Amino acid sequence: MSVKQFLFSRKIGTQCFSLLIPCQDWQDAKDLAARTGMIAEGTDMLTIPCVPIPQLMVFLQTLAIGDEIKWKYYAEEQIEAFLSAGWPERPHEM
Repeated sequence: MSVKQFLFSRKIGTQCFSLLIPCQDWQDAKDLAARTGMIAEGTDMLTIPCVPIPQLMVFLQTLAIGDEIKWKYYAEEQIEAFLSAGWPERPHEM
């Protein structure tokens, strides 16, 4: 059985909220959306980290000892991509 993360959204008032839920396939996601009143947006969706990456980088700098952290020019985009990824869960993975 293959399981993927699907992004679902729900509107409350004028705001839209989203969450990732594991489903077997697109039909399973559509069925879950129908039962819960949510919208199945799809899988492999980009999400936005809860903390802006430049703010995270400043915070990490305050935790470093010694000289300033020298970030590579593409570090911000790489950190954002890493934190936004939906990683599949594997049994007994550490």
